[in-house]
Amino acid sequence: MSNSTAYLTDYANSVIKQIPLGDGSTAVLAGQTGEFGSVDGTVVAARFGQPAGIWSDGATVYVADAYFDTIRKISLSTEQVTTLAGSATAPSGSTDGIGSAARFRSPLGMWGDGAYLYVCDSLNFTIRRVHLGLNQVTTLAGKAGNRGTMDGSKSRARFYAPTSAWGTGGYLYVGDGSAVRKVTIATGDVETVSGDPAISAYVDGSASEARFGFITGIWGDGSSLFVADSGNDAIRKVSLHTGSVTTVTSFVDGHGKQAVFDSPAGLTGSGGIMYIADRNNQIIWKAQPVPVVTTGAPPAPTTPATHAANSGVTTTAATPKTPPSASLNTTSRVVRSSGLPPASQFNFQLQGGGVSRTTPGVNETVTTGYAPLTVGCCATPAGLALMSYRKGGILLSEATLPLSQVLRSGRVAVQMNDVVGTGLIASNPNTDAVTLTFNVADENGENLYSGTVYIPARVQMSAMLNQSPFAPAAHAKVDLTKARTFTFSSSAAIGMAAIRAFTNEHWDLLFTSVPIVPLGTTDSSPVVFAHFVTGGGWRAQLELVNPSDNLVSGVATFFNGNARGVQNGTAREQVAYNIPPRSAVTIQPTGTSSEAQPGWISVTPSSGMPSPSGFVTLSFQMGGITTARTAIPANPVGSSFRLFVETSGNFDAGQPGSSESAFAISNPADDSATVAVQLFSLDGTPAGPQASLIIPGHNHTAMFLNQLPGFDNLQTSFQGLLQISGPSISVASLKLRYSERGDLVVVTTPPVAAESAAQFTKSLFPYFADGGGFTTQFVLFSQAPGQDYTGTLSFVDSAGNPLPLPVR
Repeated sequence: MSNSTAYLTDYANSVIKQIPLGDGSTAVLAGQTGEFGSVDGTVVAARFGQPAGIWSDGATVYVADAYFDTIRKISLSTEQVTTLAGSATAPSGSTDGIGSAARFRSPLGMWGDGAYLYVCDSLNFTIRRVHLGLNQVTTLAGKAGNRGTMDGSKSRARFYAPTSAWGTGGYLYVGDGSAVRKVTIATGDVETVSGDPAISAYVDGSASEARFGFITGIWGDGSSLFVADSGNDAIRKVSLHTGSVTTVTSFVDGHGKQAVFDSPAGLTGSGGIMYIADRNNQIIWKAQPVPVVTTGAPPAPTTPATHAANSGVTTTAATPKTPPSASLNTTSRVVRSSGLPPASQFNFQLQGGGVSRTTPGVNETVTTGYAPLTVGCCATPAGLALMSYRKGGILLSEATLPLSQVLRSGRVAVQMNDVVGTGLIASNPNTDAVTLTFNVADENGENLYSGTVYIPARVQMSAMLNQSPFAPAAHAKVDLTKARTFTFSSSAAIGMAAIRAFTNEHWDLLFTSVPIVPLGTTDSSPVVFAHFVTGGGWRAQLELVNPSDNLVSGVATFFNGNARGVQNGTAREQVAYNIPPRSAVTIQPTGTSSEAQPGWISVTPSSGMPSPSGFVTLSFQMGGITTARTAIPANPVGSSFRLFVETSGNFDAGQPGSSESAFAISNPADDSATVAVQLFSLDGTPAGPQASLIIPGHNHTAMFLNQLPGFDNLQTSFQGLLQISGPSISVASLKLRYSERGDLVVVTTPPVAAESAAQFTKSLFPYFADGGGFTTQFVLFSQAPGQDYTGTLSFVDSAGNPLPLPVR
């Protein structure tokens, strides 16, 4: 094997690597480490985005770039990189066609037979085929945009999460979520060999009974398939004859030491030797399987044994098409890169839990930027960036910017007057400049003014609405106090965020993020705002945004909440709304009280009209001074939600610096709902007993985390995840903190609905700030128990440069 070479995709560092298997050294074959882009040319000048699948015929290396939706090829003789199919500048899609006319959506695993490449087009949920002579792309199996698990012929079959592939004898074997699927290459017929794509578990046994965690690599030797089951930290063996599954629990390396895996990402083999990429151990094992096969659980992690490749490299690998003396090829992707992560990024792995990292905030000057997320598969974890501001060591305000998908258009509710202003942030993660066009509308939906902003590649622009480049021309003499919405459209998808700033009675700056509203929605379901409070120092106002270019109307109903008995909730008041096209309205609930009166809001559109979107602005005042202001966005009605929670210090006693999470659950249905609540630590393990709550119909309950039954003795310093499940409910979440001078500061920590689990990889935190009194806490977490994610969060400053940011 001394003349064999492995070609590896380094997903996080945007390069292709090669490893001579004789000595295990690592070198960059194409691209430049950490330089993100899509550029053809020499192997030195070429740039890649997120290289994923890779396959070689010994003369050419073919690469699937998951970020730029392209198939690239590297000639080993001429050292030239060219784009074979797809377009790096066009939107994602599913179009069949020749060369640049074809479209992909996050292509991952890939295998070839010399005449065709077979590509797992992960977010189209299809298997695509690329003719290597004509560069023609066709769909071999599945139907674009239709996710499922059904076997069948060609376009009737459905895929769940295709990530890896290997073929032999006229069949293509696909790692599809938690199953092995078989595609007949001649006809496109699909059948499940073992497992169930949508059921993650660990079971050895017959084809129908076997279960996998999550498959990230697949390779065969002609009689069996070997599967990298990263979800179970195991290598599984599948009989090609019967589909039965066993776990190979013992491997030995060249020194006879046992190898134990920690999230194997892929594998390949030749001549009786298996090469196994071990993601968390950050090595490639050169291992020989020994005949010890069991049906028990995977072994517990131990110290790894000797490895042949550079210990800092993580890859996935597949079958060699050529004899053992020729090249070794890979079919999936690198998820982590070598050694310690560079200061401009950090790597993460979530095993049903979460991770929290905070910027240092030690510099006197403020640095701003954005944080693109690279994930290891076909879904994105939930996340939020919690930005805090201190003046003179005193916490004044916090705001949450959720992890969000890049956008082409949207609408924001804006306010501009003596004490309130709106700031806009546009982050361009693309390798080409974008043109952002916008218009600002008044309360009647009439255009106050329009503008165009040119944003260079990878650059971030941020400014208040009365500042360049978003301000009106000075000679236009526009009254910005009349502004109600900011509507934008971009030539390419970008990160967008909005900040509402408020100057309180002490001239302190408070701020909160406000949501970006998608345009053109046709959903006419009632919109639920799961929590608001009035009285006892609390004030609330409802802001509704029209997502359309037509008048919308309906009724906003404010319900009482926090009932402790079995009575259904009662409507406190109803307010009719009429929102002109492209505009927004503000509704202030009536009534004041010396006691806090919580509740929830249902917004019902008129028949045939789309629902508005928006948020509740919640503020708290003590002694005539506003100390807290936050925006609670509308949340969907669903059956399962997850939210980040934390506690510190003695919050019940008002200890300065202490904090406590709180949550609210509203039940918009007529009947009572029984709701299960389960707390998890950040490592994904249960952190306490499961509690049960009964929410009467049309009612809601709000409580602090330590008020849950069984959680009154929760440790005083805790970070974790709260799982809330029940029929047709909506959830809101807040974190309350006493500042160093005893003022109450409140921030929204929005929950994530399991039903809306993100199926995209092009996402980012659109804004963060560090230094000059600012710190930002980045939180990533699994959207449901048992869901695993692996990836990298990178930091880019506003000028587009990698930002060394030693988060802790």
